[in-house]
Amino acid sequence: MSNNRRRLQGVVVGNTMDKTVKVQIELVTAHPLYGKIIRSKKNYLVHDETNALEIGDVVKIVESRPISKRKRWVVEEVVEHVHLLDEELQDEGGLAPEVDAIAEELAAAQAEQAEELAAAQAEAEAEAIEAADEVQEDEAQVVAEVAEVEADEAEVDAEADVNTDDADDADDADDADDEEEAPVGEEDDDSD
Repeated sequence: MSNNRRRLQGVVVGNTMDKTVKVQIELVTAHPLYGKIIRSKKNYLVHDETNALEIGDVVKIVESRPISKRKRWVVEEVVEHVHLLDEELQDEGGLAPEVDAIAEELAAAQAEQAEELAAAQAEAEAEAIEAADEVQEDEAQVVAEVAEVEADEAEVDAEADVNTDDADDADDADDADDEEEAPVGEEDDDSD
């Protein structure tokens, strides 16, 4: 039976609705002037009476009368079932061993990275503790040096006080001598 309804082929991208699947159609056209390949995708809501389609199945859809507000297509036939392909690959031993080998390699690499990270962290902690000990030792040395400098300054200040006291006494004595030596008459001569 031949009819003039449009028929498209696409991939099921959503099957959460009851008796409805979302099918994505990819249109590939060439630009009329420049010839660049243009890929456009469009989603259609398609009626699936059996609710048997899964995401990834390839189906042919055909136009129909409006079934709901946005649903105007019906599944005509299932071209390819994804879950059947997966079962065939597992039965034949296709990709499953390769996937397991890759997963084991990945797990081993992750374990190795975790060990390296733990070793690096332990080394960093040891270096931090060493640096903290050095800082404490340096602090103790600085405190001791500051105490020595303060003691030296105290000695110098004490000596300076003794010297200034001696110098003040000497100045007082000189001042007293100068007063005794100056004649009384000379003071009068200076004032004329």
